[in-house]
Amino acid sequence: MNDYSNLKIPRDIKAQVKLYMFYLVDIMVVVGLIYGGYMFQNMVQFTLGHYAMLQVTNFSLGIFLCAKPSSCPEKRNIQVIMQLLMKDQRKYVTEDYSTE
Repeated sequence: MNDYSNLKIPRDIKAQVKLYMFYLVDIMVVVGLIYGGYMFQNMVQFTLGHYAMLQVTNFSLGIFLCAKPSSCPEKRNIQVIMQLLMKDQRKYVTEDYSTE
């Protein structure tokens, strides 16, 4: 009677908008860093060479943060860094790999 009784819903459902070969979140991170460099240029006046180096550094940092490391391919570098900074420092958990 119920056609949906055998339907399995995945635990982790993520909807990501992909524009050409980039995800929208990745584009927003890179554009946000470049816009932050532009706003910093408006507060502190750099020469053209320094401003170009700042923007190239921001672009490279944005690409690095959006890349997925080989040690954790399902998460981006920015997610790995945020998890590392937000983890509970008071908790010590041992992992036992012995097979008894």
